[in-house]
Amino acid sequence: MKRGLKDCVRGLGELVQRDIPRKSICLVTGTPGSLKTSFVYTLMANYLRDSDDELGLYLSLEQEAEQIVKGMENLGVEKPENMEVVDLRLVRERYREIEERVEILPIIQEILESFGERGKLSLFSLDSWNAASAFAAEGVRRASYHFFNALREMGLTSFIVLEIPSMTSVQEYTPEYFLADCIFELGVLEKKEDVVRYFQIRKLRGSGHSMKKHRISVERGGLAILGPVYI
Repeated sequence: MKRGLKDCVRGLGELVQRDIPRKSICLVTGTPGSLKTSFVYTLMANYLRDSDDELGLYLSLEQEAEQIVKGMENLGVEKPENMEVVDLRLVRERYREIEERVEILPIIQEILESFGERGKLSLFSLDSWNAASAFAAEGVRRASYHFFNALREMGLTSFIVLEIPSMTSVQEYTPEYFLADCIFELGVLEKKEDVVRYFQIRKLRGSGHSMKKHRISVERGGLAILGPVYI
């Protein structure tokens, strides 16, 4: 029996009443080093491993694909054959030689359309939105609206990594927060002599969910969500 998305990261299913709705735009936000990549990769790989009839694409604009795959393999998360991990660093460098402020979003849509022709592309991850929207000619708000709608029209369940400089940033007022269906926040809390990484569901349309911060850890087999964080 095929697993739901909520069952593909240990502990996530205990925080939600229903599965993540299909065709959702899920923001995965957090500061540098908060395990955003590990969360998304673990979820996608575990889901696709049991879904031979579906395809997934993890697109990185900042890290080399080989580094991501090898790093996750070291954690015991093997990439299934129906999951592609690609990067656009070389493409971005080439375009910058021609034009300093090239728009990346149209290129991403072309790539998605190309992958969609190979089979049933159902899962997509973009890492990161910061890099993808940096040179949007129409502005971030309009770019978010048009790009997110395009992902929904393609029938994709999408995980968009959004890096924030600090947890004190006014995140709720950015256009991505209004337009997203789900917001998963990963962060770091400092408690006296301890440092705790946490996961929190800030928004999940179509399902009741816990609002508490939960401790996370990296284990053999990927990221795991543990018990609540008590401050």
